[in-house]
Formats: sequence, C-alpha cells, structure tokens
Amino acid sequence: MKKIIIACALLVAMAANAQKPLNNKSQVSKAEAAMTEAQKDPKNINFEKLAEAEALIAPCLNEGLAKDMPKTWFIAGRIETFKMQKMLNDRVANGGQMDYDAFFDNQYKIVKYFSECDRLEHTPDAKGKMPKEEYRPQIRQTAIQCRANLRIAGGQNAVKNPEKAIFYINEYKNSAGNTIFEGIEELKPENDKDMPDVSYFLATALKAKGDPDAAVPELEKALASQQYAKGALGELASYYQQKGDKQTALKYYQQGWEKYPDEPIFGRMLLSTQFNLDDLDGALATAKAMQEKFPDDDFAFTTEGHILFKNRKYAEAKEAYLKAHKINPVPTNNIQGAAQSSWMQLSTDEKNKELQQETLELYKLYESDAPEDFANWGEALYILYTNAQQPDKAKAYKKYHSGK
Repeated sequence: MKKIIIACALLVAMAANAQKPLNNKSQVSKAEAAMTEAQKDPKNINFEKLAEAEALIAPCLNEGLAKDMPKTWFIAGRIETFKMQKMLNDRVANGGQMDYDAFFDNQYKIVKYFSECDRLEHTPDAKGKMPKEEYRPQIRQTAIQCRANLRIAGGQNAVKNPEKAIFYINEYKNSAGNTIFEGIEELKPENDKDMPDVSYFLATALKAKGDPDAAVPELEKALASQQYAKGALGELASYYQQKGDKQTALKYYQQGWEKYPDEPIFGRMLLSTQFNLDDLDGALATAKAMQEKFPDDDFAFTTEGHILFKNRKYAEAKEAYLKAHKINPVPTNNIQGAAQSSWMQLSTDEKNKELQQETLELYKLYESDAPEDFANWGEALYILYTNAQQPDKAKAYKKYHSGK
C-alpha cells in the first residue's frame, strides 16, 4: 500500500511540473548580456556575440515564461536592427547590391518582434495593472520605417514571387492595427495615402498568380494612386476587353483619356473601341480631338478615314487617309484606304476624268507600296487602264481580272 501511495505522489508531482511553465527568464538575461557585449563598440558590432545572443533568445520566443515578457521581444527585435544596419552598410560598400529577400525578411521580423514587445508592454497583468512603458519610445519609429518597407517588398515581389508579395502586403495591411502604431492617424487604413499603391501591388501579384478576377477590386482601389492609377486604368480596360465587355472597357478608356490627355494610348484605345462598338459620332469626335492634340499621330487620321468610309463620305475619307499616309507612309492600309475611297467616289461620278486619273495614280502607288497585295489592286488597275483607253497598260493586269 505504501508503494502505491508513493507512486501516486510521484505522478501528481510530475503532472504539476508538466503544467508549470518553463522558467527561462535567465536565458533572456544571458541573451541580453551577449547583445550588450556585441555592441560594446557601436562602430564595430561583434556579430559572433550577436549570433550567440540570437541563439539564446530564439527559443524564448516560443516557450516558457520568457515568451510573455516584453524584454524577450525587444532583444529579438534589437538583434534584427543590428543585422539590418549591417545589410545597409554592405549595400553602400557593394555599390547598391543587396540580398533583398534577406532584407525584407529582416524588416518583417523587426515589425513582428517590436509589435509583440509593445503589445505585451501595454497588456494589463492579472490584477489589471499596466506595466511601465519602457520600450515604445525606443522602438516605435524603427517599427514604422520597417513596416513601410513591407509595402515595398510587396511591390518588388509582385511579379517574380507573387505568393511572397501577397504575404508581405497582408502583413503591411494587418499590422496597421498593432498597438505600437495606435494613435498615429496617418497609418490608419482609411488615412494611409499609400494604400492605393498597396492595392496595385496586390493586384499585380494576384494577376501573376493567375487570378485576374480577384485583381479587379484591387485595381479599382488603385485608381486613387498618384503613381499607378494610369496603369490600373489600362489594366481594367484590358481585363474587360478580354472578357468581351467592351462597354465597361470603354468607360475606363474614357476615364484614362480625360485624366491623362497627354497620353495618346488612351485616346487610341478609346477611339478604337468606339469604332468597334459602331459609335461613329463618338469615334469621330475623339479622332478630331486627338488630331488637335497629336497632329502627328497617323492613327487618328486613319480611323477618321474608316469612319467616313463607313458613312459613305468617300471624298472626305480619302483626304483623311492621305493625311495619315503623309504622316507615316510605311503602313500600306492608308494608301489602300485612299485608293478604295477614290474608287467608291468614282463609282458615283464615272465620267470625271480628273477623278479617274487620281484614282489610277492612287492604285499605282498602292501597287508600289504593297506589290504582294495584288488581289486588291490588280483588277482595279486593269479596269482603270481599260476605261482610260490604255489597252497596252491594261494588258499587264488582265490576269487579275475576274472576268478573263
């Protein structure tokens, strides 16, 4: 019976010990001592001693009484600040080169460690008593600066490593509510002027990850960005174009053209979409506005030619095509459009000798510019030379005549 009682007592003692948290406060003191030794000469940090301090503090972050001590997290964060400074110094020495993956991981740890330090420092004890504030004045500004770098980490990784970018962006957004940032109005999400940029980075990462639908709401938020609104407008328009929703795409192109009148790409895309939607009046107005703003942009004159041709205003269409050809003679579609417009004009005024000659010259120029496009100029030249009573010249094009 005595043996049984002893055994039971041992089991009770073991259970009590198992429930009792590990008292590893002394290890924190050792880590602090090693860190103090490491920075004895601030200009020459002893990184071997610092590594010793890091090895001592690391397990204290996850277990025992130490994990609930503000000092534990302060020491861990302070170690990371020394590592950060070394990386920045090495960057200068290496001409701007840096291991940015390591640097951004370091910034994340500093925010995490100092935030936890501050949370514990501002958590009442069992009796409702608030600990004395000791660390916030030392760590708050560093935490603010490092948190800003999480935003940059999201941008830099958005394409090459979208998963990592999303992680950093979420950390940036979620950390705004940490106690260490309380009372700083400009860091609140509703006041944070950088949030539109963050939304653009997140949208870019989501697209790179293969989820363009999820990127759309973030692109909408990014329209408030000073730096990325232009890109967000273009990407939203492109998204809806690909979805076949040209009306919504049109809305974003219109916004882009209104907001960035010096950017011809928005004008071109607006003009092209209006034309494809058969909004010929709107397209013509945009074409005229673009010609006034960008007199050397052949696209606006070419599209005006298309609009006028579609409206059967062939003489005016020919004039627009020729203006586009004069600006940029390389694309053959302008001289083709001018020739075809003249042909259609001639069809209503067959006896106009001057117009016959002009049409012939335009088709000859078309032949010269695009000799491989004989299917479009061959028969026309045969007919024009025949009607001009030049059978010798017409003979060279007879093979293209469908009535041969």
